[in-house]
Amino acid sequence: MSEAGKKRLLYLITRPPFGDAYGAEGLDAVLAAAVFDQDVEVIFLEEGVFQLSKNIDPTPIAMKNHAKGFKALPIYGVEKVFVSVEALDKFALSIDDLSMPVETLEISAIKEKMAMADHIFSF
Repeated sequence: MSEAGKKRLLYLITRPPFGDAYGAEGLDAVLAAAVFDQDVEVIFLEEGVFQLSKNIDPTPIAMKNHAKGFKALPIYGVEKVFVSVEALDKFALSIDDLSMPVETLEISAIKEKMAMADHIFSF
């Protein structure tokens, strides 16, 4: 696909990893967009930061750990992965608590990315 045909797609992951299917569906959507060679960015906000937590263990609730799939994003060419500084602070998390390298963004930078995106998807 030519660079001119690429869309800037921004995925906002705002839900915790378990309790509903939004996290798994968000991961599927991001991977699908990446396969079609789109310009994909992912931002983890609010409780969505727990999708990247090293300490996720769904064994007690007998669910598959789809959150491990987020670590595969760079393999699919999704290199722009961010996490909200405010969300990390809100839940007393640090970058060291996350399962993959990410860049932190202040809310003002997140708003700029939202303004520049062609399409925004929220999960």
